[in-house]
Amino acid sequence: LAERPDVIALSLHVDYWDYLGWRDVYAQPAFSRRQMGYRDAAGARSVYTPQIVVDGVAAVIGSRREKVMAAVEAALARPDAVTLELERAADGVRATLVPAPGARPPAAPAVVWFVTFRTPDPLTIERGENAGKRFQYRNVARSWMKMGHWDGAGPARFDAPAPSEDAGVAVIVQAGPVGPILGAAKLEPR
Repeated sequence: LAERPDVIALSLHVDYWDYLGWRDVYAQPAFSRRQMGYRDAAGARSVYTPQIVVDGVAAVIGSRREKVMAAVEAALARPDAVTLELERAADGVRATLVPAPGARPPAAPAVVWFVTFRTPDPLTIERGENAGKRFQYRNVARSWMKMGHWDGAGPARFDAPAPSEDAGVAVIVQAGPVGPILGAAKLEPR
């Protein structure tokens, strides 16, 4: 999925498995909280890995390829409510949001997220159930910050600081902190 140009695949490593004997060096407590927010929004009783959340609404067990692909294709078939244009500026990244023709503004202001990600070197797992295995993680989220809110009534511009040279950037417009994705765009690392 990370190689598809029509998909923004981000890996948010969680820290709630660290107690099993190997601390995930890419895990962040904020990503565990985000996953728990999706759990609560869906009325689920627990969280699990590997979990894939597609378009902010479909939670799928990541190892079930056919179900993941069906959720991705269903999401791609839905029109975005916002068009995003991203550009690197001298002092950072600029995101321009424009409502899609015929799209209704969201019921409440949407959250505009700024995410930096990178694909690190392969990593050998030292302990735990995957001890000794070597993994190539893709598009590992390194930061996740709120740029602001967008009411959907008209165009808007948001600016964010420049990421490091080896980082890609994604901007996600989401109905609430963990809700449907209204639109998204990415810039690959330089």
